[in-house]
Amino acid sequence: MARMISEQEVRRYCRFCKPPDNDRVVYQTDNFYVMLSLGPIVEGYLLIISKEHYECCAGLPTTRFKEFFTLLYKVKYILRKEYGSVILYEHGRSGCLQDHSSGTHCFHAHLHCVPVNIDLGKIVQNDFEYLPIADWEELRQLHQKQCLRYLFIEVQDVKKVFPIFQPIRSQYLRFKLASALNMEKTSDWLRFPQWRKIARGRKRLLPHFQTFG
Repeated sequence: MARMISEQEVRRYCRFCKPPDNDRVVYQTDNFYVMLSLGPIVEGYLLIISKEHYECCAGLPTTRFKEFFTLLYKVKYILRKEYGSVILYEHGRSGCLQDHSSGTHCFHAHLHCVPVNIDLGKIVQNDFEYLPIADWEELRQLHQKQCLRYLFIEVQDVKKVFPIFQPIRSQYLRFKLASALNMEKTSDWLRFPQWRKIARGRKRLLPHFQTFG
């Protein structure tokens, strides 16, 4: 049986509590930051990350949601303006970064914002059943009532949540997206960090975020 990991260990080992590369951060609010993803499958791939350690976006306290939604609107607006489209996804406690120190998983609320025009939800429906949801508040209530492990996907503002009751491969949604783009090899962000693609994305996106102050 895996031992429980303490809050101190979480903050020591979680790469989102202590981001290793602040040059990838393009924007911050009081409680969130926006970071260019390591190993971007496509240029402009962003993460919205909570500064505090919450296990998933549906687990954010209600006092954080207004700030989260305002930031999410900005990110979606910028990616659509610069790249034409954006999809969102999250592994809601159903598969995340591996904490090699303890053999347990480290969950930290972070939302993937990817400038592509692919119906990732339709692809995942081949593996899991989904629940259509109207908004994040509905997802938050589902998570609260059921302590739900989930996959969340938003494509063209249509939101789907896939309840997960079994182990899934690490970076499942990332792998599915990379496969849809015929880029399976680059789905491993540790082996393929793609620094040049990150630099190009930063150059294109940073001016947009700077206009928000």
